[in-house]
Amino acid sequence: MLAVVALVAGGTVVATKLSRDNAASVPSTTTAPFNGLTIVPTHPPEPTDFNVWTPVGGIGATFTDNGRTVRLEAGAPTAWAGLIQPGAPACSLRFTGRVRTAAGGYAIGLTTAPTCGRPAIRATAGAMEFADVLVGQVAA
Repeated sequence: MLAVVALVAGGTVVATKLSRDNAASVPSTTTAPFNGLTIVPTHPPEPTDFNVWTPVGGIGATFTDNGRTVRLEAGAPTAWAGLIQPGAPACSLRFTGRVRTAAGGYAIGLTTAPTCGRPAIRATAGAMEFADVLVGQVAA
């Protein structure tokens, strides 16, 4: 883990230096900000286990890869259909992973207003698949 952090930090320093060197050698009237890397230590070390999430509103859910992948199928329109992560409410959310959808709609967020709640995926139409998802709170 430490080697990865050192590699990422080193790569960022090299990229920043190259960016500065190139900017110094080429006259420019505008400056573009350097887009660096963000390391997110608040994610859990393992992908999310969707098997423990609670289905809501008659959502069709198929779990594969030991719960690390879920395919959601929204049926007839309801007020709320999707999955909610169990546990204590959070006031911030960081959700990363892969989603594949052919025709459908979804939203990712917290279940209650204004800012605190449990992480949730709401399916509004069609079918979608979520894989390699990491859900964690944003560091304060």
